[in-house]
Amino acid sequence: MLIMLVENNENEMRKLQKCVAGCYPNSDIIPFTNSSAAMEFIKSDRFSVDLCFTVVAMTGITGFGLAEELRKHNKAAKIVFVADSAEYAAEAWQHFASDYLITPITPESVRHTLASCV
Repeated sequence: MLIMLVENNENEMRKLQKCVAGCYPNSDIIPFTNSSAAMEFIKSDRFSVDLCFTVVAMTGITGFGLAEELRKHNKAAKIVFVADSAEYAAEAWQHFASDYLITPITPESVRHTLASCV
């Protein structure tokens, strides 16, 4: 399973990556702290992303923009949006979210998300 993480804050990225790796140790995890680089990766079609954790609010391309592009390349991909409030939850569901997590991310929230998505 290929899991893509998109989080523009490096400290939050490390926490998220640690949680995902701890909950799903046999997965391939590709982290991005830059939404433009994540978009280029998706468009390259070199790999098929199975699950994507993405922050909603980022400079440049939003998590919703990434989700739209990811869906063009893999309609079956699961997308988990991450935000610091419920502000974007309704819009996340319009983008066919598999889950919506509110920070701070915990191992329990990631474990619950992975159990429902995988």
